[in-house]
Amino acid sequence: MRHLKQLLSVLTGTLFAASLLAVNVEAQTAKVVKIVGNGTATVTTPGNSPVALTLGATLTVNTTITTGAGVEVYVEAFDGATASIKANSVVSVNTLGVHEAQLELKKGSIVSQLDPDKRATNKYSVKTPKGVAAARGTAYTISIDFSGGTNFGTLEGEVILTPVGGGTPIRMPFGTASINGAAAQTLAAAIATTPSLKADIAAAVTTITQNVQNGSSGAGSGATTVTVLAAVVSAAAQALPEQAATFTQQAVTAVTSSTSAANSSSGSAAAAAVQAITTAAVMAAPAQATAIATSATTAAVQSAVTNSLAATPGDTTAAAAAGQAASQAVQTAAVAAVTQAVATGTITAGAAPSAAQVTAAVQTGGAAGTSQATAGTNTVVAPPVVAPVTSTPAPVVTPQVVTPTTPIDPGLSVSPSGH
Repeated sequence: MRHLKQLLSVLTGTLFAASLLAVNVEAQTAKVVKIVGNGTATVTTPGNSPVALTLGATLTVNTTITTGAGVEVYVEAFDGATASIKANSVVSVNTLGVHEAQLELKKGSIVSQLDPDKRATNKYSVKTPKGVAAARGTAYTISIDFSGGTNFGTLEGEVILTPVGGGTPIRMPFGTASINGAAAQTLAAAIATTPSLKADIAAAVTTITQNVQNGSSGAGSGATTVTVLAAVVSAAAQALPEQAATFTQQAVTAVTSSTSAANSSSGSAAAAAVQAITTAAVMAAPAQATAIATSATTAAVQSAVTNSLAATPGDTTAAAAAGQAASQAVQTAAVAAVTQAVATGTITAGAAPSAAQVTAAVQTGGAAGTSQATAGTNTVVAPPVVAPVTSTPAPVVTPQVVTPTTPIDPGLSVSPSGH
């Protein structure tokens, strides 16, 4: 009987250890969560030939992902970290853990988004020829161009680049970039010398808004998601004001979608999210306020009407009211942001759009959004009618591109080897 008990004890311990090992192995795999485009993407494991990459595939340490033309692969490195591997890229998986990952960009470009709410546990980095770019809760883009240059751009939070061979880490707060491992400068200044960064920024905004719209773990949730997206729009619009309206429409669509990580598909939460995005865009590019107001209203009203009709099919009165509320939210935010931009000297009063011009832009966007929401159906929803602003809205606050003065987070200071 004693020997039987000993045998059972050994078997139980062995099974328990095996179960722990299985959990550990499972935890140390990344997952392909989305594939966009019709191009070819492959994955290669040591000693094996490349095989086609499929949705849901798991990736282990030492695997290499290669994307061809016209295809983009989204990888969840761990819960709270999403990496978008762009077309014509080569990325290897160097390290994986429950809350840890290091990817190595050998060619092409990659956009990383980390949930700020998991900052305490996240340990994520991208290794490049210029060093290791590490972050805990942020959104950033890295690309290697054909001449061998490596460009880094931070759209939210902060990234720390530890150069090859050591040396002083380079801090990249949101709204800044490093070209080839040089000191951080504003995105606009970096674009002036490296025009290819324009495409990187635009692609990063698209990726980040898609992550929010699809509820990606890297996008976070709730108010945190909205705050991050407002910062991304602020940084991108300030760097590329001519694309501010496009960035705004993408972001508003993302936060008001029924699948959004912001959980703001209806009601006051949606209005607050729309206002945060609109405010960020107008404050960053006030000269584009009317275009921003039109695009924001188009997206907000389309989502509001669509979501309302989905909730109560056939109730066009409720849908019209939802569209009206969405339009009013954009108008309030846009007019207040222009007012504040003038007050802070971001734009002169003579160059700033008037409240009447902003209102007219909102009216145009509301009609477009209603039309798009009901296109191809027999449903008729009255477009919003926005009344002129009769008083000066209260000032609003939005993220600004400012270099922080806080010490470098020691947890982000990684060696060039990533260990």
